[in-house]
Amino acid sequence: MNDKATGTKKNILRIDSGGWLAEIAVDAGANMFRLRHKASKLELLRSPSVLNELHLQPQMYGIPVLFPPNRIDGGKFIFGKQQYSLMVNEPECNNHLHGLILGQPWRLTHLGDDSVTMVYDFKATSGYPHDFTLTMVYLFTPEAVIQKISVHNKSTLPMPFGLGFHTAFNMPANAQVKVTTGDGYWDIDQSRHLPSGKLLPWEKEDHTFKNDRAVSCHCPIATEIIDKKPFRGAIIEYPDAHARLYYEVDEQYRHWCLWNNGGNKDFFCPEPMTWMVNAPNLDLPPEITGMQVLSPGSSWSAKTMIYVKNY
Repeated sequence: MNDKATGTKKNILRIDSGGWLAEIAVDAGANMFRLRHKASKLELLRSPSVLNELHLQPQMYGIPVLFPPNRIDGGKFIFGKQQYSLMVNEPECNNHLHGLILGQPWRLTHLGDDSVTMVYDFKATSGYPHDFTLTMVYLFTPEAVIQKISVHNKSTLPMPFGLGFHTAFNMPANAQVKVTTGDGYWDIDQSRHLPSGKLLPWEKEDHTFKNDRAVSCHCPIATEIIDKKPFRGAIIEYPDAHARLYYEVDEQYRHWCLWNNGGNKDFFCPEPMTWMVNAPNLDLPPEITGMQVLSPGSSWSAKTMIYVKNY
């Protein structure tokens, strides 16, 4: 340990580095559940009032890891000749929801002045027959918080996978969020929350959302020119602080789920995902769904960044 990061008996890392204060729950999904931008005094992430809430509802706070993200119809899909079977934990819709590792304990493998590395080792099950390792790195620079995640297939079989984050940012009443999106949004069955595979056109071109209306939307991510340079992500404007939060994701993340739990809850989730909801069961090509396969012994990685600009 060092003077910039400390641990508790509950394995909470508290990091004070450069322009950031952060807390990460290693034992609750390697979830960075608090992030303060010191210059603007903004608390950026939705944090639980007591730590127990993070364990009871890990998808509702901070940046929880979803593997795979969102829903799988009946918890089942077929890849090659292999039947995959994930627990139906949304029984009212007969879906698997939020993945295999949500809220599970990780291992802390490195703690430096401005970086943290955590690892999760998954052991193959009959329903998901792959040993794999997830490695997450948080790097705190004066300009940004950089998140890097990698997946390593330790099994002897090709491994289909999808990964995402249920990222929850604070969204006060007068804030608004702009997201970079593709040409349409996915048609969703409202009873089971699964996409039909049909892309519907947007009703307006400006994809800006406010706190006072319900948002529940699934759409492709696009790259736009923002501040005269390419940007792929979400921007939240905080008028009271005269600041904008930038959540930038790389091209490995192909789809958003946008959600605010009915609105007026003072938070907004721009959830980046490598594959779309129920991707393995959709009759669409992988270049659209984001379905990816890791060969035995190979690895994959992706990056996101959070930074703040004043105006």
